[in-house]
Amino acid sequence: MVNNRCNPFLDAPLTVRRVVLMAIAAVVFILGVIYGTVRGAFWTWCGRTRERRLDDFHRIMHKVFKLDLRLHPWLFCDIHNPYNETFERGSIAICNHQSLIDPLCLLILSPKLLIVTGKRVWENPIVKPVLRLAEFTCTSYTMDEMIEYCRYHIDRGYTVVFFPEGERSQNGRILRFHSGAFHIAKILQADILPLYIHGTGHVLPTHKAFQNRAKLYVEIGQRVLCDDKSIYTDTRKQANAFRRHYRLYYEELCRKLEDTDYFAELVAGLFGRVGKRGYALDLLRRYHNFSAWIDTSFDDYSYVLIDDHTEGVFTLLFALVHPYVPVYAIGADSLKMLYQQCTNLPVNINFVAGANAAKVSAYKPLFSVEDVVKVQVSTVNNKKNNYETAYS
Repeated sequence: MVNNRCNPFLDAPLTVRRVVLMAIAAVVFILGVIYGTVRGAFWTWCGRTRERRLDDFHRIMHKVFKLDLRLHPWLFCDIHNPYNETFERGSIAICNHQSLIDPLCLLILSPKLLIVTGKRVWENPIVKPVLRLAEFTCTSYTMDEMIEYCRYHIDRGYTVVFFPEGERSQNGRILRFHSGAFHIAKILQADILPLYIHGTGHVLPTHKAFQNRAKLYVEIGQRVLCDDKSIYTDTRKQANAFRRHYRLYYEELCRKLEDTDYFAELVAGLFGRVGKRGYALDLLRRYHNFSAWIDTSFDDYSYVLIDDHTEGVFTLLFALVHPYVPVYAIGADSLKMLYQQCTNLPVNINFVAGANAAKVSAYKPLFSVEDVVKVQVSTVNNKKNNYETAYS
């Protein structure tokens, strides 16, 4: 069974507000690129050494990107650094890859970061001058060239960031890890620094041109020191082991971060597709996004039966927050219409007629939300939950 998590932000309707904000963000970004290019070229013309020019350019880039995020009306990035990483020692960093804006979220961590980009981004005429001035590199280079590149910059205290998946994940699922970054770390006896990103694939999903409103989260993991010889075994096995770790840890992040507040505005926007946006917004405000009822732990072994008189607003929000709990919904007529229009909504919702609800399983009352929602629960026959199956 596959991972039940979907990316409903792919189905977010295009609004005038999204278009205007994306246009403003694009203008600000291009102005930043022009500023960085002109300043870097000026430093080159003034005869600054390569080392000083690179350090100064990265400090400027770090400040500009932090300012961009601080001023953006839709984006907020929460940085979690539980191990007090300072980036003072050069290393090989690895990170999951969800969106084109992943490098932006990483570059605000420290001015001592270098990004390994794909060929398409590397040759993009808009950002090409900045990538060269920042001395980023491209995956199309040979392994020997990449090793020498990393050796030089790591010795100078820089951390080189690889995306071992090699491509962006559309729904956040952790894809296969390539072993190149781990091979380079082994050759150079470099530390490995894990980085984790959540939310970028929701803000700007793959193959989408307009941003959504969502929260970004970046976590700096525990550095794996080069002194730990156990990590320098077979690099293919090492890549597989890190991928397993990333899959499990990313699931933990999703369960922690993806609550009702995270999805509420998206749910209202989705119901705008069936003419119910105002109704959904009013309902969510009145009941505070149903947080008191949904943002609690539910046994993944249970089935949930929802008698929904909210046109499906409650059911959709519940299914997004609890994607591994099978949901049987009675009513939810507008949500049924929404499923006919969208292809990236939760797969754990089953629509049943009221007369057939008793045939699903034996339920007992769980809670009610006034007269709009009645929820019942059953623990019959769900012997193995989807999360366990997906990650076993």
